[in-house]
Amino acid sequence: MTRSLLVLALLGVLLAGCGESITDACTIDTKRCQGTKLTKSIASQAEKYRRGIGVEKDLAKAFELYQIAHDRGLNGAEYRLAEAYRKGEGTERNPAMALQLYGESADAGNIGAVYRMAEMYRIGDGIEKDPEKAVQLYQRAVAVGNIGATYRLADSYRTGIGIEKDPVKAAQLYQRAAQSGHAGAQYRLAEAYRTGEGIAKDPVKADQLYRKTAETGHIRGQYMLAVSYRTNEDYVMAYKWFSLAGSRAPAGKIQDLALASRDNIARRMTDGEIREAEVLARQWMPKTSPL
Repeated sequence: MTRSLLVLALLGVLLAGCGESITDACTIDTKRCQGTKLTKSIASQAEKYRRGIGVEKDLAKAFELYQIAHDRGLNGAEYRLAEAYRKGEGTERNPAMALQLYGESADAGNIGAVYRMAEMYRIGDGIEKDPEKAVQLYQRAVAVGNIGATYRLADSYRTGIGIEKDPVKAAQLYQRAAQSGHAGAQYRLAEAYRTGEGIAKDPVKADQLYRKTAETGHIRGQYMLAVSYRTNEDYVMAYKWFSLAGSRAPAGKIQDLALASRDNIARRMTDGEIREAEVLARQWMPKTSPL
């Protein structure tokens, strides 16, 4: 059988949902594997292996197939390869290669790749930290409406890391991200309303936002909502939210504060009130947040 016929046969197999030998065939003679339809089919099969849809999950095979699709010029394959290199999924972790491939994806118009690059520069994920570069990339992503980047850029203005500190701009950006349902932005905006940092103080709006974040499972939001209830002497609800924050927080300051606060207000409660609060805590289910 000629290589062209072999490719056609493999295409039929791949479209039927098998594709076990497509990797070897294309590795042997990539130039013979021509056609956009086949390339997209290779990427589709790679995604199935990555997610374990219809086949056993196999990250190494997914990586190999994405590499073939990328070599054949399929837009989008470079992003998946970058993710694999960043996480070390199906291949050895290689942050430098991930950054290069995210750059290719960003140049092709993938704003998600711009955001990933910014995150790598922000935290120094296998590369040297560069807060200024991270801010530049966040700004690029914000310009086209990326909500995660909007939140991170707000953080940069709030802390003055990578850019001059500007509480007003920070609050404005938190507002934008919060309106899209970003729980972290809602929490930071609540803090701004509570303290008056960059925006007029508004305790009512602060409590409304703490409640929103608490309901989605934001631990600090749960803690601050409990503080608000305690201030208003609603000890049943305060106990509930302190319990949730304490039980869900990782070991550390917030967990310690939440559990100590719960135990302190328990001294002011009847046994019946404590039981009621414990039932409410057990019944709590997080509301879905868009982000």
